[in-house]
Amino acid sequence: MGRFLKLGENGNNERNISLPMERIRIYGERFERIKSNIDKLLQESDAKCAILIDKAGAPVAYSGDLSGIDIESFSALVAANFAATAEIASLVGEQDFETLYHQGETHNLYFQFVTKGIVLAVIFDRRTSLGLVRIKTENTAKAISSIIDEIFKQAESESSNVEVEPHREIPDITHDIEQDFDRLFGN
Repeated sequence: MGRFLKLGENGNNERNISLPMERIRIYGERFERIKSNIDKLLQESDAKCAILIDKAGAPVAYSGDLSGIDIESFSALVAANFAATAEIASLVGEQDFETLYHQGETHNLYFQFVTKGIVLAVIFDRRTSLGLVRIKTENTAKAISSIIDEIFKQAESESSNVEVEPHREIPDITHDIEQDFDRLFGN
């Protein structure tokens, strides 16, 4: 199966993603940069596939051979796994763990924290090594992190340019309503 990256279902290669306190859209040049970075990761590491997952457990982007994988369920479980591991980290006095690794008989999983609650999950088999996957995933996470940080900086600057109308006092019209009722009902 060919390698691909998919964002959304609308055919425009864009998707809303849930990030802490924000909804953003990734498309255009930034989408292409994320796509390029994930494809490069797969080519250089010989990993089977990679999925970029948001804090809520939704797949943001994915690439590679995903045959036989329920992407929605996998993404939700990875996010839950990372959340549970964060709690374990706090129990042992750590702020967080940046990476997780799971070794199976035929497939291995490597998860790397990217930024703002986003995790990059890589599935690989015996064709490659953990060391190579770890190095290439870390490089990819740094590149994707800078792209997402750009998006947040732009969103912050755009929101600071929005004028908010000052709060206005709503006049008390209770007396006027009472007079109207009195006129209508003859009191």
